[in-house]
Order: sequence, then structure tokens, then C-alpha cells
Amino acid sequence: MCPVIEISDELFTKLQSHAIGFGDTPAAVIERLLNIVESTTRNDLSNVEESTSVDDSVISEKLKVNPKQFLKENFPDLLKYKRSASRMWESKEKRNYLDNWWFNFKYDYLETNEFIVFVGALDYTNKDFRVFKVSTEYLLQNIEKIDKSKDGMINLYVHMKDLIDLRNKHNLSFRDFALNL
Repeated sequence: MCPVIEISDELFTKLQSHAIGFGDTPAAVIERLLNIVESTTRNDLSNVEESTSVDDSVISEKLKVNPKQFLKENFPDLLKYKRSASRMWESKEKRNYLDNWWFNFKYDYLETNEFIVFVGALDYTNKDFRVFKVSTEYLLQNIEKIDKSKDGMINLYVHMKDLIDLRNKHNLSFRDFALNL
């Protein structure tokens, strides 16, 4: 029999915010987070299933995403908006990933900003990104179709090809907000 552990409601909410898809269990989330911690502290990615087409040096970098230079060169006017950036979460990397980007931001941003910019990596080298300029009005009008955690965080898993939110059964589309298809 597996050991049973007790965690606070707050910690459980944090675990939920890191879940990928509807079938992700707390144990799967904990395992994924531990794999990331172990791989970055030991610089050993042996616990992370990796793509055979990408070498180890690139995989260690994919855990970080920094679109600022890309935005500065291609969309400098967007630097003034609140942003959420995500690396690629590919199924070829790990079976329970859904070929998506994970964007999260505070619910309060919807009330204090006109737009939120989502920037999803299209490579592991921070050279190419998909950029979305989403009106907060659209997000507020569809708030019941978006995952919101108890601590006021909005979580979106936008599929890299279909450009829909996989986190919620309504599959809210973000295609109309993509600036560089």
C-alpha cells in the first residue's frame, strides 16, 4: 500500500495550478516537479523523457524561456503590456504533456490592464515565439470558460497547433489574437 500524506489546502491548490490536462494527478505533478528540480540541480536530465532529435545542451535550456529580445526586435510596442511566457511542453518530451504552452497570470491583471501578451516558445533556443495580444475584455467575457485557482491565478494551456485552451473543457480559442501565424 502507498503511503498517505496530508497537505494543506493552499499546497493542494498550488499542485493543481501545475497540473497538465484533466487527468493529471497530484502524484504526477509532484513527480514532474521533482524531475525538473533534480535535472536542474544536478544538470542531469536522465529523469526527463527527451526527444531524440534534440541534444542535451538544448534540453537543459528549454526549462527557461526569455522572449524579451524577440519582442524587442519584432514587437517592441508589446513590451509595455503585462506578459506571460511559456516554454514548449511537448508530448515527445514526456507522454503526459499535451503539445502546449502554459500561461498563468493573476486575475487582478484582468481588471487593471487592457491587454495581456502571451508569448509561447516555438524552439528551445529562445529565438522564435508565437505571440498573442489578448484583450482582457475577451478574457473577462469568457471567465467561466477559464481555469481560475483559489489563490486568484488564471491558468491556460494553449495548444501549440490548435491555439485553444486545453485546461478547460470549453477549449477557448486564442487563434484570433495570434500576431504571427
